Amino acid sequence: MLILILVVALSANAADLVRIEVKTDKVDLIIVDIGDQKLYVCRIEILREVVISTAEGGYNVIGGKIHPKKPHNHLGRFSIYKKDKDHYSGLYDCPMPYSMFFHGGHAIHATSLEFYSLLGIPASHGCVRTHLDDAKWLFKHTPLGAKVIVVP
Repeated sequence: MLILILVVALSANAADLVRIEVKTDKVDLIIVDIGDQKLYVCRIEILREVVISTAEGGYNVIGGKIHPKKPHNHLGRFSIYKKDKDHYSGLYDCPMPYSMFFHGGHAIHATSLEFYSLLGIPASHGCVRTHLDDAKWLFKHTPLGAKVIVVP
């Protein structure tokens, strides 16, 4: 299987995208880096780097036992336990296409076109937002049970 990887320069500008072709299979691990606002897709090595948007305000919670009302990120090790291509959030009244849930209501999912300009900076309520193309790729290549590690 041939997969395209997007390597994003530090500016996260669309003009800085570079495509690299590699041969691979399914995803084993996803690392969410809140500090860099990037998501790394791995199978023994990093397969894809994705510009993301995590919780605004930079509030981080270790593990999953505490669930504050303000926007927050859960740090730690998780697994993809549910995938929903057409998920809709009743809580925030918005679509969450290509959702992959890793902790409670927290998911990696596509954001709306109107929020693409916010990718690369914290702006969500706690989910990990991605570009639609990246969300489709992740959804296709990430099996249930794949590990997700969220780091500050």
